[in-house]
Amino acid sequence: MPVISSTRQTAIGLLPLIFLPATASAGILVKHPDFSVVADAYLNLTTGNAADHTDTVAADADIHLLGLHETADGHKYGGRITFESTSAGNDNDTPEVGEASLLAQTDWGRIEIGKRQGLPDVLTGFAPNNYTFTFAEYGPATGRNLNPAGGLQTSFINPEDAAAINRLSSLGFVASLAGNRSEKLIYAAPRSSSGINTGISFAPDISDDNPGFKQLLQTGLTYDYYWDEHQLHLGGSFTYANADNLSTSQQRDDLRSANLGVSATFNSKLAIGISTTFNGTSGQLSNSIQEDTHGWIISLNYNKGPWTYGGFYQQAYGQGDVQQAGRNRLEAYQAGVSYRFNIRTRLYTAYYHYDLSTDNQSSSDGDVVLFGIRIIL
Repeated sequence: MPVISSTRQTAIGLLPLIFLPATASAGILVKHPDFSVVADAYLNLTTGNAADHTDTVAADADIHLLGLHETADGHKYGGRITFESTSAGNDNDTPEVGEASLLAQTDWGRIEIGKRQGLPDVLTGFAPNNYTFTFAEYGPATGRNLNPAGGLQTSFINPEDAAAINRLSSLGFVASLAGNRSEKLIYAAPRSSSGINTGISFAPDISDDNPGFKQLLQTGLTYDYYWDEHQLHLGGSFTYANADNLSTSQQRDDLRSANLGVSATFNSKLAIGISTTFNGTSGQLSNSIQEDTHGWIISLNYNKGPWTYGGFYQQAYGQGDVQQAGRNRLEAYQAGVSYRFNIRTRLYTAYYHYDLSTDNQSSSDGDVVLFGIRIIL
């Protein structure tokens, strides 16, 4: 099978990282007084069961390299690159460059240029994105994952339903086009002592991956407040995408998408989050029947020893047939649990249910049960 073959090749390619010295748990490959190379890698293997897709394995692997030169005054300059492989029962699993960028980090913040997802705040490792507030801690942190818009659940759903869910599932979780990867100029301000974090990114052309749009501007602001052993995280992000109206028959409005959210963590064990996305009728074809696009999500996670439990509930509404009144609607919920053997290995399982309806009154629903393993190499 292509999936197993690609997974084996990827795993073999990652094997050298497994045998790093025990003191190199952070993945340091090269350490010099003023230069370092850090490597992080993961491998996710997930199997799921759904109506038309059984005995399917979804494999995701990633190697992330970060090289930095540090000056005497503490400024850092360097570059980052990721190599990744993804397969879900198809042949499109050839390893490729996922992201590549050059960066400078000074007292004024970080400037980065290259192929990158917008608004990043994590350079090494695979920590959660600062601009999300609802999440699935019991699943993989990167690659296709169990977050509301993570894409892992839909790997095991029939293609028609999967495509419809993927179009709606980010609503409530992030601002639209938040996952766009393209050539970008990014600025991330230093995190202030008062807990404020902000960033902005600009892409001159996203039309290859997002037909109908050209320039993309993304910005975000979050605030963190700590008391005793608790944390409050709140804020949001905003996306503006300039319409690429090359065809007179496909005139589109500019996209304006806002995401707001809040999450609270108590004693580093219980985390509750809620967030919403609102696009209104922006970003839609000018000659279509326009409908409000929005969504909301609430999530709950609980950690106890090596166990993590959690789940989320989501409702999302988007434009349906552009020539017919009515909206598409997604209602979904998920529950999951994971067990961590150590900092490198996690087993996870989840149950996902979706109810999908369209403006032409057709509807479908389904269930997915997933089992998987995540290995940090």
